Amino acid sequence: MKRESRSVRGSGRRQVGAVLIVGLIFLALLTLIGVTAFSVATQEERMAGNARDRLRAFEAAEAALRECESYLSNPIPPVFSANGATDPGMYSEPAPAANGAPGSEKWETINWNTEPTRQLSGVPDVAEQPRCIAQRLTRVTSMNPSIRAELPQPAAYAYQITGRGVGTNRNTVVLLQTSFIRD
Repeated sequence: MKRESRSVRGSGRRQVGAVLIVGLIFLALLTLIGVTAFSVATQEERMAGNARDRLRAFEAAEAALRECESYLSNPIPPVFSANGATDPGMYSEPAPAANGAPGSEKWETINWNTEPTRQLSGVPDVAEQPRCIAQRLTRVTSMNPSIRAELPQPAAYAYQITGRGVGTNRNTVVLLQTSFIRD
C-alpha cells in the first residue's frame, strides 16, 4: 500500500482575500447604521425632554395667572401703584408716552428678578417659582344691568394679568396673559 501525498495548496491557485474585504465593508456599514440610529434616538430623547420642560413651564405660568386672578377677586381690592411696591405685583395704569400715545404696558418692560411681583411657592420641579403681575388698564362699564333702571351702573376696571413660569431649565420660560374685569 502506497500512500499518496497531496499538496496542501490544492490546485496551486493563490487566494486573494475577497471575503475579508467584503466582510470589512459590511462591518463598516453596520457600524455606520448603528451610530446613526444612536444619534437619532438621542436627538428624539432631547426633543421629548424639551417638550416636557416647556409643558412644565406652561403649567407654572398658568398657576401664576390663577393666583393673580384669585388675588384680584378678593373682597378687599388690592392697592395699585406705579412701581408695584405697595402691593407686590399690582401696577397702576401705564403712563402715557411723551407724544401722547399710550405708554408701554408693564409686562413689556418688567425685570422679573428685581421688580415687585406676586410669587407662588411650593410648585415642584421648576428652576424658579412662578410669578405674576396685574396691571390696571382702564375703567369699563359693567355689563350687569341693575334691576332698577334709575340706579347708576357700577364702573369696573379691566386688568391685564401676566404669569411667568420657568421649567426645570432656567432657559425655558413661558409668559401667559389674560384679561380680568372686576366690579
